[in-house]
Amino acid sequence: HRPEDKLLRKVLPPFMIAAIVLLVVTTGLARGPARWLYLAATLAAMADFWITGARMAPISRKIAAWTQPAPDWMRERAKWQKLHSARGGVTVLGFVASAGGLAMA
Repeated sequence: HRPEDKLLRKVLPPFMIAAIVLLVVTTGLARGPARWLYLAATLAAMADFWITGARMAPISRKIAAWTQPAPDWMRERAKWQKLHSARGGVTVLGFVASAGGLAMA
């Protein structure tokens, strides 16, 4: 593992949880259409957290434990890349929704 991987494993989850908490609070305080956009941003952040922690991290840990590439390494890599793309899409949707909510506030 690279040193930055260890740092991210420690730092990223609390920051992601804090972002979700702030979005939940913002959703509760918002009114009108902005509330729905903040709700969408909250759901996107939750999906990002789930994809990262429940789906991508186990694959990353499995790959990190290999001493040599497994016979099915291309399948594992393809699965991780699909999840990474989905996570990127969810992140963009969440950003656009939160920016829209801010613009309407």
